[in-house]
Amino acid sequence: MKQDGTGLLYSTYIGGLGTAWANAIAVDPADNAYITGGFSSGYPTTAGAYTSGSTGSYSAFITKLTAVGDSLGYSAIVGGYTSTPDEGKGIAVNAAGEVFVTGVVNSFSYPMPVTRFPATTGQTTFGGGSTDGFALKMTSDGSGLGWSTFLGGGGLDQARVLLWTPAATLHQRLDRIEQLSDRRRWFSDYVGGGTDAWLSS
Repeated sequence: MKQDGTGLLYSTYIGGLGTAWANAIAVDPADNAYITGGFSSGYPTTAGAYTSGSTGSYSAFITKLTAVGDSLGYSAIVGGYTSTPDEGKGIAVNAAGEVFVTGVVNSFSYPMPVTRFPATTGQTTFGGGSTDGFALKMTSDGSGLGWSTFLGGGGLDQARVLLWTPAATLHQRLDRIEQLSDRRRWFSDYVGGGTDAWLSS
């Protein structure tokens, strides 16, 4: 959309053979668009882009669309096979073109570079329950993960919104039912009820 709202710069479809949906979008200073969401099957990928251990059914996607909307900068897949898709919920991009994504994972096959995450700095195992949140950093060319971590406990946890700041801090809004596995400088304990919101930085 033009900055004055008077018309479209471009409009395009993107999707696979099954169901696909976008949950969040970010734009870099060069007007490249970065999209994340989920899909059921056949989502388009690009040569050299990251794909985690499967053909990608029921997975999250991270796609970079060029500034004029006529081609893909890259299109990557994160996740594994479950009856309910893993999906990206929030996305941000820094000045170097590195992408940060947060979302929900239903699969035990979610990629986790354990050597990058000692137990004191990252959650390297699925917390249990129905879902966990996740957060990741993708390289600027989309070929790999800089890091990746679960965010969740023994219930239904989802990470939904992400904000990247120039101080290189990620802030995430998440919904949860169970206690988090890693809590530091905690404002309040979980007091019960159906769900609480939580913030992670």
